[in-house]
Amino acid sequence: ALPIFNLGANTDPYQPIERQQQLTRRCLEVLLRYRHPVTIVTKGALIERDFDLLADLARNAFNVHSDVKHFVQKIKAG
Repeated sequence: ALPIFNLGANTDPYQPIERQQQLTRRCLEVLLRYRHPVTIVTKGALIERDFDLLADLARNAFNVHSDVKHFVQKIKAG
């Protein structure tokens, strides 16, 4: 079995600079290409940008641990 990569164990992978640099997105693209399991720990709303990749990763092995507050605010906003 492959070891699971954990993005966000030490620092949130969706820092504000990620919007321009897209390093996390590029890492996810490589992980998807090789169908490698990954878990992400984030409080960043920018994760929504990568839902297309995350949906494909979910078919293999993928987990997200996020701040529920962000999603509750999104639901309330409609």
